[in-house]
Amino acid sequence: MKDYSFAFPEVALDSDFVIATYYIESRTKDVIKLALAIADEQTTGTWVSVPGETEQVKIDFGARVLNVFEAPGYEFEIPKDV
Repeated sequence: MKDYSFAFPEVALDSDFVIATYYIESRTKDVIKLALAIADEQTTGTWVSVPGETEQVKIDFGARVLNVFEAPGYEFEIPKDV
């Protein structure tokens, strides 16, 4: 398999990581808090507590937010229920 480590600057150079990119639209002003919540939910696949998931497990194996970027808005408005 060809090594694409240097083809994308956001890719970690360690094969122990999976880098994911999300596009999110929200009315919240605290996008960092939102990004951290989404990362936490993606780690376990749920927003409720999981038995055996300690703070140390989260530190060792939990998702990390590498960066948050503002994308240009191409839509006229966000639906009211979002």
